Amino acid sequence: MSGEGSAGRILIIEDDQDIADLIRAQLQKEGYRVDAAPGGQEGIDAALADPPDVVILDLRMNPVDGFEVLRALGEDGRTDQVPVLVVSILEEEGRARAAGAKGFVLKPFRPANVTDAVRQLLP
Repeated sequence: MSGEGSAGRILIIEDDQDIADLIRAQLQKEGYRVDAAPGGQEGIDAALADPPDVVILDLRMNPVDGFEVLRALGEDGRTDQVPVLVVSILEEEGRARAAGAKGFVLKPFRPANVTDAVRQLLP
């Protein structure tokens, strides 16, 4: 379970491996423990099996998109309190926040923007 280190554990749900690797490298450099899932359903499964401190989520994935992930995590008592940071090329911040996202970073992004947004979501 989470809470083993001071910085927290992050789950990245992103189908673009290059973007997932970029975010992972930046967060690990800042001391976070980072796991990644290559798609929506894999991300839901990983989050429910071992809830992270923060989820970083892409919206545009197939077959399970980010909005479906937000809905699934928000409806499950194991993950309904886990803050979700959406990192997406889709300019859907309002819709993402309405679906439960606590933060939003538009692609393309600077890695430091993601780190700053994660810091704001952690207690």
